[in-house]
Amino acid sequence: MKRLASITALAGSLLTGGAGAQAVTRYIGLDVGVLRATLVGSDVPGAGSRTTPFGGAELVLQPAGFDFGLLTGLFFAPRGARLTSDSLGATVRLSYLEIPVLARYRLPLLVRGTKIGSALLAGLTFGINLSCSVETGATNTTESSGCTTSRSGPRLTVGKFDAAFAGGVEFMVPISAKLVIVPSVRYTRGLIDLGAGSSTGFTSTKNAALQFGVGVRRPL
Repeated sequence: MKRLASITALAGSLLTGGAGAQAVTRYIGLDVGVLRATLVGSDVPGAGSRTTPFGGAELVLQPAGFDFGLLTGLFFAPRGARLTSDSLGATVRLSYLEIPVLARYRLPLLVRGTKIGSALLAGLTFGINLSCSVETGATNTTESSGCTTSRSGPRLTVGKFDAAFAGGVEFMVPISAKLVIVPSVRYTRGLIDLGAGSSTGFTSTKNAALQFGVGVRRPL
């Protein structure tokens, strides 16, 4: 019963902002870095990764008196992979606008006597496909083609929406009373086949990525 009451209080605090000891501290920030994106599934065995930058804004809600909080935001996140088949190579380039919804568990301070801390992240990300292209190259010839987001078509078929599990860890390094540097590592694994519902394209393939970021946060 005590645990249920604690969870109920936490949910109410996040939704209403709370009062007194249950006030919610809100942090806003920017996060940029690089990610190694790839595709996993039976359609693309042995797909290689492509390294590309990402960036976005984030919001952290941390109720006073609780170790659990919430992280969300809005990110531009490239995806895709490098594919090879004999002498023919291809690079799949995907771009998404992503909204993460991650539970955040604050861990004890890493070094006693300092304010350097860390937190575990786990939850889901939801993405809207902004663009898709396939670049193929053989010997000295390079050709690019687009993708279609319809359920059928002559080109590569990719769904308009994506969802993925996300997990990771971040570190908080205060540099002043109002500014925190936040290095982080996250891994995302798609839950939806890229060509779900279609008979062409990636019918058994999902996005995956390992990302390394550095953020700057400040309380509101």
